[in-house]
Amino acid sequence: EMTSSLVGSEMCIRDRLNVRRCNLFLDNIDKGTLSEEERNLLKGQVYFWRAWLYYRLVTTYGGVPIIKSAQNPTIGDGTIEESTLNVERSSTDDCVTFVCEDLDNAASLLPSVWADPSVNYGRVTKGAAMALKGRLLLFYASPLFNRSNDKARWDAAYTANKAAYDELTTNGDRELVGATSKRAQDWEKMFVNPLSKEAVLITLYNNCLLYTSP
Repeated sequence: EMTSSLVGSEMCIRDRLNVRRCNLFLDNIDKGTLSEEERNLLKGQVYFWRAWLYYRLVTTYGGVPIIKSAQNPTIGDGTIEESTLNVERSSTDDCVTFVCEDLDNAASLLPSVWADPSVNYGRVTKGAAMALKGRLLLFYASPLFNRSNDKARWDAAYTANKAAYDELTTNGDRELVGATSKRAQDWEKMFVNPLSKEAVLITLYNNCLLYTSP
């Protein structure tokens, strides 16, 4: 039987591995021959996914070590000391700041809407990055991380979420389900219609479109 601690450990290992993959990409993308436009679109997506991974880690564990560049795991090759691999756990405050910075970078590089939705449907967008930032700041303002109920955190969360809403509804071709007399039915359809315009982050499985929230 899998315990919650085992599940959490497996998640941590998997997410840390994917953070390393993101770091390897960001360390090397500018060394290639892609155009600046191509690099920026790729960077925006990788900044988003690194932020997503740290978002998962921080909302599960609180502060975690922040690794911004891929570490060399080979000790004794003349280029690394063992002590450089031991990175101290960062504070939750620093981790939240780091994730927000990655999401701001992603939002600055990603399009509001991707060209050719039939091919690119489900890719992360500028609005998705801004929405994830808003969601993280809601966690940060909640009693889970804000036991003194610092009002400034709630203000920051509101500002981020309002900015995400404005971006998604103005430029991102997103909207809330219709507030009609049948709004409960309309809301229900959001979960069975993968093309719902209220969906912000779409996950694709086996050529089928499924909805997940950011």
